Amino acid sequence: MRQKIYFLLIILCILSFSAQAQRFGDDILLHECGSEYRIEPKISVADNGWIYVLMNKYSESNAETRIYRSIDGGATFQQIMYQVIPSGNTQGGCDFVVTGNNESNIKIWYVYATNNTATGVAHVNLKRMDADGTNATTVYNYTVESSVNHDVAISTNARSPNDSWLPFTIGFAASSNYNDTGYIDYVFSINGGATFFRKVMYNKALSQFGSIDLSIGQATASLHYPNAGIVFEMDRESEKNIGFIASRADGLNSTTALQVNKLYSTVFETKQPAIQWLCNNTLDEPFNFVIAYSSFYNDYGEEDWDVLRVFPKPSYNLNAHTLSNLGWSFVAGFSFAHDECADITYDKVNNNYLVVFSQNSGTESKLDYRMVSYIDAVGDQEFPHVEFVSTNYVGTYEYYSPVIDIDPTRTQVCFAHELYGYNTTQLLFDSEWSPVGVEEIVATNENLNIFPNPATDKITLRMREEGVYFVRMYNMFGAEVATFEYSGTTITYNVTNLPSGLYLVKLCSEKEKEFAAKFVVK
Repeated sequence: MRQKIYFLLIILCILSFSAQAQRFGDDILLHECGSEYRIEPKISVADNGWIYVLMNKYSESNAETRIYRSIDGGATFQQIMYQVIPSGNTQGGCDFVVTGNNESNIKIWYVYATNNTATGVAHVNLKRMDADGTNATTVYNYTVESSVNHDVAISTNARSPNDSWLPFTIGFAASSNYNDTGYIDYVFSINGGATFFRKVMYNKALSQFGSIDLSIGQATASLHYPNAGIVFEMDRESEKNIGFIASRADGLNSTTALQVNKLYSTVFETKQPAIQWLCNNTLDEPFNFVIAYSSFYNDYGEEDWDVLRVFPKPSYNLNAHTLSNLGWSFVAGFSFAHDECADITYDKVNNNYLVVFSQNSGTESKLDYRMVSYIDAVGDQEFPHVEFVSTNYVGTYEYYSPVIDIDPTRTQVCFAHELYGYNTTQLLFDSEWSPVGVEEIVATNENLNIFPNPATDKITLRMREEGVYFVRMYNMFGAEVATFEYSGTTITYNVTNLPSGLYLVKLCSEKEKEFAAKFVVK
């Protein structure tokens, strides 16, 4: 009989917690600019779940870059890097990626490009930093005279390295113009960043280049080398095309640039390309990738941006890099809103492509989150809508530049984005499956006391009345981390095995009353 009672108490606790959890938490403010700057964030999650967010504030006079880190699953963030672009220089783009799975081996790889307005010299630098942003070391750099950098992008296959190219492959791509000729450079390392090599992947005369994205993917380690895909804005002063180059990740077998937007239209304006190559070396999928970009049209007086995608047909490979071996479809095509700024990542655990983009209309702004399996991603199937991450109903404020990554330790999706509006721009963070609404419960439970709070090694739970209590503990994402029962009013519990972060304690009494409180492990 006693076991049946406690089984019912467990069910009641679970149901009560589930009723208070929602898909996404409240947006967390990381930074606010006191004017209308564009801050275009980037996001990268280490293999131990530490979340890193980069903020790049564009400005002619006071451009700056900041990196924030969370070691508690996104509950709190600390700024770990701050860099100001030197006077007399303009930004040419920046990006970063994080590798490693613990504090001792996590590295931040930060690439940034600048343009000296006085000398006309373009600089590109790659720095490596420790997990906390310290010990920054320049591991590769180059300069080009009479050039202007437009954008840079970095990628790695670190979560799925190839056995023959250990410990992992990492590289970055840069778009620039030398006089009136556009160039795409690719800098790569196949030995975990020990040595780097640079290759000019593509150039085009009388063409203005723009934003760029890079993805290094991994299929089967025993059969295939990792591949690299580069997408970029080209012909910005004329046709406004999206170029696509592919190669082995060491720059071999590189292809020419395809104007992939012409699969859909030869006349519509395009922008903001993104690419994600499948990254799981347990799958025999050497040529599985998704390209997304925004396309504009004006039909019967209606101006609209849509998000389109390009995918490989079964006939595609590096030797068959043609438009006829690629297909296209819509990611989103809402006629009542501008769909822009798509970003893509790959969930290796569930083998899904994850996509986020902004959706802005005259009255509301949303971040649309979608997901599709790697099998369906290379077909005509539409990306299924999961949910709106954030919604803003004030017409003067709009979401832009959302970025997405997966937390492999919790299998949860993390987002960073900017909220752009009247005299202010905010850098925001959000995550999936955050248990919000807990504060309302905690505030009303004076019968349960937890101390010390914050805790380092032990906590004490104290109830006002004696009784038999069943205890369940949850982390901030709703995952159960401990269960036990005790009799009386007080018990001391060891928390040294719990990672730093916010936790919820729920007690169910033998009288089926429920109590809750939260505590922090330092």
